[in-house]
Amino acid sequence: MEPILQHLQANWAAYALCAAIILPLVYVTRKWSLPILQWFVELCIYGAIFHVILHYIVAVAEWFQFESQMKMLKDERVREGWQTPLVEFWKQELYKPGWILWLEVVFMVVILYLMYRLRPMKTQRLLAKREQLRKGQAPQVRPPGPSVRQKGR
Repeated sequence: MEPILQHLQANWAAYALCAAIILPLVYVTRKWSLPILQWFVELCIYGAIFHVILHYIVAVAEWFQFESQMKMLKDERVREGWQTPLVEFWKQELYKPGWILWLEVVFMVVILYLMYRLRPMKTQRLLAKREQLRKGQAPQVRPPGPSVRQKGR
């Protein structure tokens, strides 16, 4: 958290200027821009959750690898040094082994695809309201639509 706060303190003027330019544009185009921003924030939340889960899975796997070695003396055991950075996730050299970074990237692409398929960005149309059910009365039957074939034809 410390590096992020240092970065924000060092560059607060640039962020304030960008906010002053972008916020009026977002307000004017809120019908289109707010769903995109909401979608992006949701993607960031899913990515952060996955990153934290992966960090602790790697920590448990490293611990299990160390504890399950068949060497009897603790001096003979070797720590592999598996780790993922919890805060500075953009630094590639902190991922050990290096393929964990690419595993995380692949899973982020999968999360992005699932969001695209399961949570579309455009507003969904509401279904027509159904007739209220009343006790003891059958609902009115609507005539069949043009896609329904009449019997005997």
